[in-house]
Amino acid sequence: MLSLSLLGSLALAADVVQGANLLGMGRVGVAAPSDNAAITLNPGLLGLRERYDFHAHFRLGPAGPAPRGEVGGGLGLQWAASAMDARTSSAVALGFAYSGDRFDAPLADRDLPGWWIPGEEITNRKRYQDFAGGLAIPLLDRHLSVGLGGDVGLYDHDRQGEGLFWDLHLGVGLQPTEGLTLGLSARDLLPGDGEDRPMQLLAGLRAEDQGNLAFEINAGHTWVDAASPLSLRAGLEKILGHAELRLGGGWSGPEGQTYATAGIGTSDEGGGLEYGVAVPLSPDPSPGALLHQISIRFGAPAPIDPL
Repeated sequence: MLSLSLLGSLALAADVVQGANLLGMGRVGVAAPSDNAAITLNPGLLGLRERYDFHAHFRLGPAGPAPRGEVGGGLGLQWAASAMDARTSSAVALGFAYSGDRFDAPLADRDLPGWWIPGEEITNRKRYQDFAGGLAIPLLDRHLSVGLGGDVGLYDHDRQGEGLFWDLHLGVGLQPTEGLTLGLSARDLLPGDGEDRPMQLLAGLRAEDQGNLAFEINAGHTWVDAASPLSLRAGLEKILGHAELRLGGGWSGPEGQTYATAGIGTSDEGGGLEYGVAVPLSPDPSPGALLHQISIRFGAPAPIDPL
């Protein structure tokens, strides 16, 4: 039971393409205006900054989406890539993300076959492919942005077979000053059966002195049958020369677990390389309960001089 709760506490939804930089800051990102996680976490942020960006990551550890109302996810792999364009047009910003998951999940009641041969192993490998897109409309000279996002997913399970699911997300980003960003996101708005995720309402605030220090805090409410549907995440980033150091943590009410995170990386205007780790705060965490992630980013935030 301990291992199941740890897996649930650190599991990240497969359709959230969140980089190692945000993982190291406590798994925040609802108010991060310069990160491609906005495509899936809060599409309203896409229009706040004029930029191109490409982001890819590889994640090892407790992973996998949880079906509605269940604690889910097992030790596995996730890989993802995303790209966004908020410079070609001043009227619209677009982003696209892909992620894949593969993991061996603990057997739930619904996974058990009607009969099986005693002593025979019952495999429960789950595979997901997610394709997500986001669109935002920048307003008020990019101080305000409203966005719409959606994803289509394919799943292939040893026990549940194959299927298709989809969902819809709404988001708003507000940047009253250059160093302050507020975000509000409503995720997974289409109810369904099987492999869909529970609806979430997320809010975030980010304060940053670019090139020096950043702090972000996120709060959320998840519509699940749990002792507490609330969650809280926060993190700090400090830039020392070309190095970026990150610390964070959070509390996930639906699973009743707390965790700490840390990260390190290096980046400039052309891109960066990041590493992040999440550690469950439990009496006896196992090595398999740690979530490791490596991310690479290529960007072009500066204006391109006309020929």
